Amino acid sequence: MLNFFQKINELKKRRDLSELKNKMMIFIVFNKSINI
Repeated sequence: MLNFFQKINELKKRRDLSELKNKMMIFIVFNKSINI
C-alpha cells in the first residue's frame, strides 16, 4: 500500500493529473470492495 502512495506522490510532482485521477479511482473502487 505504501508503494501506491509513493506512486501518487511522484505523479503529483509531475502534475500528471489524468494519471492521478485514474489511480485515485482505482484506489476508491479497491477500498469499497474491501469494505463490502
